[in-house]
Amino acid sequence: METIRKFTFTNAQGVQLTGRLDVPVDGHIQGMALFAHCFTCSRNLNAVRQVSTGLNRQGIAVLSF
Repeated sequence: METIRKFTFTNAQGVQLTGRLDVPVDGHIQGMALFAHCFTCSRNLNAVRQVSTGLNRQGIAVLSF
């Protein structure tokens, strides 16, 4: 099972945004979290991955963009 799904979407101003959905490895989602990183960071920052991994271990899927 793929645990990371990448996607793009267009906001109301017509700007394309990219996002990433990290789901628990076993696919059993108990909750969801939205992770909006800081303006000077990116979703690829180590802290974002560590938070997502920790939440995934608790059964929480994480959407970051």
